[in-house]
Amino acid sequence: MSVVGSKLSTEDRRKQVSERLSQAVGTMLTLAKMRVELAGKIAAHAKSVGENPTEVPDLTLFRQTAPTACFLTSVEPSITFFIQGNRRFAAVGRPC
Repeated sequence: MSVVGSKLSTEDRRKQVSERLSQAVGTMLTLAKMRVELAGKIAAHAKSVGENPTEVPDLTLFRQTAPTACFLTSVEPSITFFIQGNRRFAAVGRPC
């Protein structure tokens, strides 16, 4: 490696970039694996399409297996987690 205060050689820069890229890919693979695992655990509790109430007060799991049309909804203060798939949101008065 180069001395402090001097510029890195092209080879040292390549090594740094390669190490960072390798770390980033490893992190992405780990996160993807965790998402698949979490989706499986949630699917075990959300067995049917649509709303799936749970034994936990005020916790409902929703499952969709195909695209759905946009629909108007109003939700009390809540937290939403999307585990898989794609979403589109529309503001009031704007198309989906």
